[in-house]
Amino acid sequence: MKTTKTAKTGKQKRGQRGGGYLYKRGGAYWIDYKVEGKRVREALRDSDDKPITTQKEAESERKRIVAPYLAQDKAEAERQILARLQNAEVEAQQATEAARDVLKLSQAWDVYTASTLRPDSGPRTLKDYAGYWGRFANWAEGSKGLHSVESITKQTAKEYAQEFAAGRSANTYNKHTAFLRLFFSVMVEDEHATENPFKGVRARNLETHSRRELTIDELRVILESANGELALLLGIGTFTGLRLGDCATLQWGEVDLTRHTIRRVPNKSRGRKEDPAPVLVGIPTALHDRLSVTPLKQRTGPVCPKMAELYATPNKRPVITREIQAHFIECGIDIHAPNTGERIKRNADGTPDRDEAGQVNTARQDARAVVEVGFHSLRHTYVSLHAERGTPQAVIQALVGHGNPAMTRHYTHISERAAVDASNVLPAITGEARAEVREPIPNWAVELIETLTPKNANKMRKELLKGGAA
Repeated sequence: MKTTKTAKTGKQKRGQRGGGYLYKRGGAYWIDYKVEGKRVREALRDSDDKPITTQKEAESERKRIVAPYLAQDKAEAERQILARLQNAEVEAQQATEAARDVLKLSQAWDVYTASTLRPDSGPRTLKDYAGYWGRFANWAEGSKGLHSVESITKQTAKEYAQEFAAGRSANTYNKHTAFLRLFFSVMVEDEHATENPFKGVRARNLETHSRRELTIDELRVILESANGELALLLGIGTFTGLRLGDCATLQWGEVDLTRHTIRRVPNKSRGRKEDPAPVLVGIPTALHDRLSVTPLKQRTGPVCPKMAELYATPNKRPVITREIQAHFIECGIDIHAPNTGERIKRNADGTPDRDEAGQVNTARQDARAVVEVGFHSLRHTYVSLHAERGTPQAVIQALVGHGNPAMTRHYTHISERAAVDASNVLPAITGEARAEVREPIPNWAVELIETLTPKNANKMRKELLKGGAA
């Protein structure tokens, strides 16, 4: 049934049964009609999807809508009802989303860090995460024109993962995408997103390429030809076995030249435990001499200030790595695995081929570069040299901070004497190295010690002291 108002009287007059009726709401026309007992109400819109505000247009649109029903075309009528109901649901969903407070990508990092649902990551990890998020957000806004967390779809995540994977190692890719999965899972729990678009992005298989150890001759040329802070950084890495980040950010407050020790909580342990245990490393004579060159008044803050400043900024850390790699190449050391990256051209006698300026000549290989020699090689070499010279495995693990928690409890409390003794078993890598040599115990003292018992301890002590005074 339709009713309309006459222009003269303003009264409603009955129309054809089933034709519905028009009414106004907020200045726009709506239609109300029934089909097969189902009541439908909807706003009338013109071809430009704008609300219809004139009666003439409203009447024309009413006729178009109810025409199939008046023709008794039930199948068509039902199809149109279903389509209109679906459109109404879409409009309702869009209205709900528009009314919701949409989180912009530019604001999302602050929301993540403030969330109580995220893991309690350490400062260094958060810096890395901030870099991961910044790269993704810049890509989404710049390449895709997306500006909100809600606008990131599974397709968006797939495209980003494919693009990011190009030219990057599986390890770098996995760290990056794992963080984005974590980030969006927090956004879902905090109700800033309805789904985690990175949930279906799988990790890549890791192709591990262990750093090879260096020979004594290679270590010698590396240390003797380096200058400035690079020489000091390489010296610390060679004689302590610490990782690059720990060497670059080592503080003078962690160095005790009097006791010949370094006491350092590794960066890798910071933020993972409430009270991480420090590693205690002995300082051999060669390193002690290098560190002692710094005047006492200047022994504050980082041991390598420039390196520490570079390492503190994640996107500048590669500068340190590139400088180290360039130095290794200049020393005639192939840093890439065979048949990958760039290989050093060598003369018939095996020495590096150099140009007129003295620079080492290299030749590019076909395969993608696989780095086999880097700063971490110093750590591998440090462990191997200790093992070759009989340092107990538990002490080695304590020096480099390796091992599972059960083993760590067993060996992390080595004494300062043990740490210093361990450092002095390293070979004289540099010409100026002077390993500490202990005088042998006299035979008479050995005989006394062998007869030592709890009962005669005081007597033996007096005899030993008397012998030493003599």
